[in-house]
Amino acid sequence: MTGDDGGVAVPVAAPEPAKTRRRELTWIWADGSPSAVILIYCLAAVIYLITGIRSPGFFTGGKLLSVFVLASVLGVLALAQQLVLILKGVDLSLPWTMNMGAVLIAYFPHRGAGESVESLCLTLLCGLAVGLVNGFGIVVIGISPIIMTLGMNGLVQGTLEVLTNGEGFIAAPHWVVTLGSGSTISVPNILIAWGVIAIVAVVALGKTTAGARLFAVGSSSNVALYSGLRIRRITFAAYAIDGLLAAFAGILLCGFVSESYLGMGDPYLFLSVAAAVVGGVSIYGGQGSYIGVIGGALTLTLLTYLFAAFSLGVAASDVAFGVIVGLVVAIAGLRRRAGRGSGGTLHLLRGPVNRLRRGQ
Repeated sequence: MTGDDGGVAVPVAAPEPAKTRRRELTWIWADGSPSAVILIYCLAAVIYLITGIRSPGFFTGGKLLSVFVLASVLGVLALAQQLVLILKGVDLSLPWTMNMGAVLIAYFPHRGAGESVESLCLTLLCGLAVGLVNGFGIVVIGISPIIMTLGMNGLVQGTLEVLTNGEGFIAAPHWVVTLGSGSTISVPNILIAWGVIAIVAVVALGKTTAGARLFAVGSSSNVALYSGLRIRRITFAAYAIDGLLAAFAGILLCGFVSESYLGMGDPYLFLSVAAAVVGGVSIYGGQGSYIGVIGGALTLTLLTYLFAAFSLGVAASDVAFGVIVGLVVAIAGLRRRAGRGSGGTLHLLRGPVNRLRRGQ
């Protein structure tokens, strides 16, 4: 058989069904490493087994459900952190943006359904505004993400202290408590909310053009720029959604503890970064699956149960979290250096570019 150029056309064998299925499922990992995701869930399972052996009552279904409930707020906040880590950024304003969401949803009036909806929208808009200001400072002015978000964290903290006269203890509205502590058909509402966000995040990051563009910019901003991607718009959008998610995480936390108070978001600064990094999100940008981040949030939550089972204090857990994150970052650095010799950046770009070509 002769081709158009006079040469002999060689028939190309159709891909094997198994390989085709594997390629179809690669979007789930959203340019993260499947092996890293599997590893983090194996680690979570090992921690669960050790904790259960130490405290046999931990193997009950109620205890396992409580792990997911406690991981819910961290899971939402880790998603916010993941979005900017993919772009080689970081958000140090998450603790007080989250605290702002908790305080404002309790501070605004809720005398009826209409006022409750308005209060919810205003609270989320405030979170969105914080993200947009962060994005403006980073993209337009050129401030370092660390400096910009750290300054914003202090600004939001001071604003809330003035608003509440330094007290901040406000009872949560009934519907917020229902969202954070209630159940629907024996399933905690907070877990349902996290599940909806998780599904949207996995699909958006792994199956859409917007997700592919985010990873492309994080992999190489220069290549993305020459490819015609609007880097500023993508960065603005990432920080805006980041602030929106942080405010919603604050609403969930307010409902879970039935009140808001100043400083309630402080422990989540390190935890949000740790859950994302342990879940496989690269601090060098361009990589990370939310499936893995969920595993990271569950692993850190299980570690708190493990330390409680062995009667270890908060200091021990802080040391353990620090060591784990340090090891993960060190391994990521070694893999990055090893990847430079085999076209590391091009390898990271391959997934996003293929999805952009397919127009997904």
